[in-house]
Amino acid sequence: MKTLLLTIRHFLPYPRNIAAIFLLFCTINAHSQTEKLYSCISDNGEASITLNIEGIDVDITNGRIHVYPKRNTDVGYITSNFYPEIKGNISAIGNTTISYVTSNFYPEIHGKISAIGNTSITYYTGNFYPEIKGKLKSVGSVTFEYYTGDFYPEIKGKVKSIGAQTITYYTGDFYPELKGKVKAISEG
Repeated sequence: MKTLLLTIRHFLPYPRNIAAIFLLFCTINAHSQTEKLYSCISDNGEASITLNIEGIDVDITNGRIHVYPKRNTDVGYITSNFYPEIKGNISAIGNTTISYVTSNFYPEIHGKISAIGNTSITYYTGNFYPEIKGKLKSVGSVTFEYYTGDFYPEIKGKVKSIGAQTITYYTGDFYPELKGKVKAISEG
């Protein structure tokens, strides 16, 4: 009679992570109130993210916010001369209003989007780190962090993380043509 030996083999880390991500996507509620975050690397080596806020696609590339309305949606524009720096900008998409920073207290964020519907947008202000002054700090619950050290000057002021996603860059002189370009976007 043969004795059957069973060995316990745990999933390898990579398939285990894929299974966990698959289960996570299977359990996410399609109508949740949190922002949906999609990230990609552009052809010129920059990180770009797209958030879906209240049914509106918001693309953030290089710290600039672009709002894209859906089809068959009414779009309103600011036509008043009261704040000339935001005249001609989108004021509403459907029932969702878009508001802007109009105070002169922080000139680096003057005229930038401050909220889309109920989702607030904040920016870094002050002179402590001048390389991130005026850059995005948060969009709703999604936070932005930047590289501020002087060790690698080619990535100083670039996005370090967006929410739970970490962005790494090529550094060093081995491939100078890749220096400072996005290497990977990974879940942190």
